[in-house]
Amino acid sequence: MIDDEPDVTEVLSRALAGEGWEVRGAADGASALAEATAFRPHAVVLDWMLPDIDALQVLHLLRRELKTVCVLFLTARDAVEDRIAGITAGLGVATSPGLASTPPIPHIS
Repeated sequence: MIDDEPDVTEVLSRALAGEGWEVRGAADGASALAEATAFRPHAVVLDWMLPDIDALQVLHLLRRELKTVCVLFLTARDAVEDRIAGITAGLGVATSPGLASTPPIPHIS
């Protein structure tokens, strides 16, 4: 779970843990890459807007290490161009933080 907003991270982490996922968190791209390299997750929830590294760059670097990891972008961006950029970069699914009360578990189960 990579998001710089603690409330979002907490809600989604609890929901995923409740479904049986082991959840690790990071608040920025650099920490996320280090954690992912050590933990080797099957799925990653990635906030589009991180404080240090562009999320598309994080996705690119994740894919270099973890070629088959499922990545779900969490974004408030709804422009077609942003979604196309994500899909082109290897994005699986994009969802909005407005869905935090109904987390994206079906997409990554």
